[in-house]
Amino acid sequence: MKPPLIDPKCCIACHLCETACSFALVGAFQPTRAAIRVENDREELPVVRITDACAWCRRDEKGRPLCVAFCPTEALSSG
Repeated sequence: MKPPLIDPKCCIACHLCETACSFALVGAFQPTRAAIRVENDREELPVVRITDACAWCRRDEKGRPLCVAFCPTEALSSG
């Protein structure tokens, strides 16, 4: 499985992807344990980083990774 595609122009740095990812990976809402990180910089676009652990994500009923499913701005999409 491929990691999600990222459109930083759409990211609002809400961190919902980190929360969903942590639940998918460890079964708890612990963003520090997520395979995706959103780094905020008020003067620049948010930077979204994805680690290798991303390949083992749970999927929703449509087959999307949870980070993609919960992104409110569609900044993440299934590759």
